[in-house]
Amino acid sequence: MVAPNVSVVMCVYNEEHYIRDAIDSILSQTYDDFELIVVDDASTDGTPEILRSFVDERIIIFRNEKNSGPYRSANKGISLAQGEFIARHDADDISHPKRFEKQVNHLIKNNSIGMVSSDFQYIDKSGHIIDSVSLPASNHTLQERLTRGNIFAQGSVIFRRSVFDQVGGYRDYFPVSQDYDLWLRMSEVSELANIDAPLYQMRFHSKSISRNKRALQLACKQLAWQLASQRREGKQEGPIPTDVLSAFPPEPWKLFLDARGSTYLYFASGEFNLAAESLTRAMELLSQFANDHTEWQAWVLGRAKLLSNLRDNPQEGRKFIEWFFSQFEKPLVEKNSQETVARFYADLAFQNFQKGSSYLVFHNAWRAVRNDPRWLRNRGLWSISMKSMLSSMK
Repeated sequence: MVAPNVSVVMCVYNEEHYIRDAIDSILSQTYDDFELIVVDDASTDGTPEILRSFVDERIIIFRNEKNSGPYRSANKGISLAQGEFIARHDADDISHPKRFEKQVNHLIKNNSIGMVSSDFQYIDKSGHIIDSVSLPASNHTLQERLTRGNIFAQGSVIFRRSVFDQVGGYRDYFPVSQDYDLWLRMSEVSELANIDAPLYQMRFHSKSISRNKRALQLACKQLAWQLASQRREGKQEGPIPTDVLSAFPPEPWKLFLDARGSTYLYFASGEFNLAAESLTRAMELLSQFANDHTEWQAWVLGRAKLLSNLRDNPQEGRKFIEWFFSQFEKPLVEKNSQETVARFYADLAFQNFQKGSSYLVFHNAWRAVRNDPRWLRNRGLWSISMKSMLSSMK
């Protein structure tokens, strides 16, 4: 048989709820010159039966006798791959039908590029989009951003097998974040690229490894960057600490940013208890390095707008604002909530005006004033309201 151009490597452990959708998204690709290597890492649920139910000669299944972890399984899968290009894919995620076509064509046209990613979206357990991440397209900017942390969703990348072999694949220096270490090493021998389109959807749920082991993950990223810095200075790597978390304790503000981000993602996923726990953790961390909480209002407003746009329903954004402030003690809860809701509707009114939606301009302006009468004195809001009203009378 002629070797396929692309080898898709998927490692799976107990993903009976999502594995079928993940594989279906691969089999539905417009680019079909691939093999799908699935490494079952000794699953104990219904995953093996689901895997066996697929009848497609492109699917190759290997099962580990004992659980060895995602990165050792990935190295095993890639060692068995025949393709020139390696596409990664997580077992609970979904790829856009044109993902392989766009990424492979980009690699074929640009021989200097060793790895290409894509923009991606977070989805909840039901497949609803809850967040969207856009990355820069140029190698220079991607390289610079990579020095500050892992910017790629692992399952969204396709890389050249030759580059993977050149840098030595995934390494077992630390229990998590081997992907960040790999991207750093790849970036030192080849260029990077990103497709400016959301071609990958990453599942966010309570089982997510990156959320359950966040402190350890941040510590391992610091280790990965230390090793990269040593290489780039022409020094020998090392030493490797036996306890990475103790050697590289995460800064409170990084843990805070993650906890705050998780608050929104859990809320948008309908995991309200986990959202409340994450918010409490964020507040505890914030108290360690700052006393000023004023930036909360801007962040809440931004997340509310995002949720409103993703679901095309302003009420979803308002619900997040009201839920968020309900987690705090009175008397400031009602005041802050109403002020933020008012700003939310005022901003919607200005957006509606730009789009020419006259009725919605007046409707949202009225809601802004109703929640915070001070908007009555805002000349800009008055101006667009009157212009919209006159326009609708024509």
